[in-house]
Amino acid sequence: MGQPLISVIVPVYQAEKFLDECVGSIVHQTYQNLEIILVNDGCRDGSPAICDAWAGKDRRITVIHKENGGASTARNAGLDAAKGDYIGFVDSDDYIAPDMYERLITFAEKEKSSLACCRFTREAAGAGALGTGSGDTWNYSTEQAVNEFLLHGKVTDSFCDKLFARELFEARRFPEHQTNEEYTLFLPLLAQAEKVGVMDFRGYFYRGNESSVTNTTWKTDADIVLRNLSIMENQLEALGLEHNREAFGEFSAMASFSVALQLDKCYARISPRAKENLKKYIGIMRKNLLRVLCSGHVSLKDKILYGMIVARILRPVYRALGKA
Repeated sequence: MGQPLISVIVPVYQAEKFLDECVGSIVHQTYQNLEIILVNDGCRDGSPAICDAWAGKDRRITVIHKENGGASTARNAGLDAAKGDYIGFVDSDDYIAPDMYERLITFAEKEKSSLACCRFTREAAGAGALGTGSGDTWNYSTEQAVNEFLLHGKVTDSFCDKLFARELFEARRFPEHQTNEEYTLFLPLLAQAEKVGVMDFRGYFYRGNESSVTNTTWKTDADIVLRNLSIMENQLEALGLEHNREAFGEFSAMASFSVALQLDKCYARISPRAKENLKKYIGIMRKNLLRVLCSGHVSLKDKILYGMIVARILRPVYRALGKA
């Protein structure tokens, strides 16, 4: 039996500055049985020509040219074309460690995991962090994996530091024409994965380019957070994840806290709509107050700030200090 084929999908948008490094890091993987799908999402720079040049040099590369539609349409175009046994995603302004896919597929095949994850490092940490880690591994059931995701543990919400078994996407695609729509797909994928493996290895380098096709702001945008939390809460019941409600309560509270903290600091300068959103966030925080105060995942500093927001005393303190 031959090696499993990995389809690596790269949505490309305005990435000419980084694209050669990105594609090169995939082409030169130690695991060579790859299908590399570059999806030109209506780029207006030199990216399409770079994609075509790479396709001319490596027969494993396919280029799809399409009108601009956003990250999800690009990823879906790649999924529709993919023939691999496993699916991976790389953003066009990032790059990966030389042995990332070899490590992930070896782990997935050994443990029979339908989802294998490594870790990523951000640009601020420097490229030197790429490829580091203890190499320790963990295997999770569906319920455990969802808890890890919701409590910001070893399972991150990135699609790019992972290897997905093809069957996870057989009946699923990224929701299109929404903002940061990928987050509403991640919970269903976790629920579908019977076994999730995590490896302590920094295989993915996230550059954080502002023009990236998948640049995300959902955890700081007041409207988007409320929408996504509502969708995820409805998904818990629909996906049979009732056992994860406790974890979701803390997740939604801390997501609300992140946005409310920023809104409360500059209350006098925010819009009436943002002020209405702030009330909703404080309602979510108040509902989960005891859960957060008793949590071992939240720092003492954040617990104090959290309590001050719920008690409506943070704003007066900031005014008194001249910071509001």
